[in-house]
Amino acid sequence: MSVEAKSPVFSGHVLGNPSAANTIKFILRQQVQPWHPQSALTHEAAIAVEKVDPTKFHAFSKLLFERQVEFFDLNIQNLSREQIYERLLELVKAVGVDADKVAALLNLKSGDGVSFNTGNGVTDDLKRVIRLGRQNGIHVSPTALFNGIVEGGVSSSWGPEEFVKFFVERLP
Repeated sequence: MSVEAKSPVFSGHVLGNPSAANTIKFILRQQVQPWHPQSALTHEAAIAVEKVDPTKFHAFSKLLFERQVEFFDLNIQNLSREQIYERLLELVKAVGVDADKVAALLNLKSGDGVSFNTGNGVTDDLKRVIRLGRQNGIHVSPTALFNGIVEGGVSSSWGPEEFVKFFVERLP
């Protein structure tokens, strides 16, 4: 097994043996935490970044993880949706993505005079992300699956060392 990891926690690390290349695949799936109202907004921004420039999704995610405290409940409780988006757009700019294009996706769609709950340019994408998690019984973040099976022992406190140990114990 050898793979250059793309998930933010592994960024810059190469795991495994080059003679068994491409035997493992890391997939980072978003998981909205509804008990944190800003979670939907941060995930919308990540989806918008991926739509505008898919090559920057992991860079944006990594920066968002590094600056996550700025988006914790106590730090944003008095901010509007627009103010939170503005903070997120600063991160978008920092990773070199066209913030105007991302903002256009985040702006609410105009109502037709009858419907005023139309969402924005990534609402349907966010719904698919949430449905995928629900369908697979995923309720918290992080949730890790190995060969399609949920691994309950994986923790948000893990760093690269714990993940390497986890894989070494499970791979041939």
